Order: sequence, then C-alpha cells, then structure tokens
Amino acid sequence: MAIGKANDTLLLETIQLAFRGGQWFYIPAVEDQNHGQPIHFAIIYLGEAHFISENPGNDYPQRIIYQD
Repeated sequence: MAIGKANDTLLLETIQLAFRGGQWFYIPAVEDQNHGQPIHFAIIYLGEAHFISENPGNDYPQRIIYQD
C-alpha cells in the first residue's frame, strides 16, 4: 500500500499472495514492524469477495480479514 501527493509517494506495506505446500498465504511486510520482515498468514477461508487469514503465533494481529 502506498499513499502520496503529487510526486511524493510513501510505501506503507507490501503484500504477497502465495501458494506454498498446497496452502494459500497472505504475506504482508511493513517497514517499521517486525524489522521489515514479512509475516505469513495462512488463508483459512476464501469467499467470492473476501478471505480470512490467520497466524496464531503472531502477537498482533493474529487474524486478517480482507473484504472487497
């Protein structure tokens, strides 16, 4: 995700969707969180316009819901 005005853009988060080992993952990385390292959230529900992903071992958040 990036926000910006005119020619200035600030990158807030990069996101990957990856299929690994038979499982889909939502993988965000935020520069000033977790030392900029990505965190893998397994997608546990995939609907037509939303998904639910979770990583119980992460301190916060443990669940991310994305809805279109």
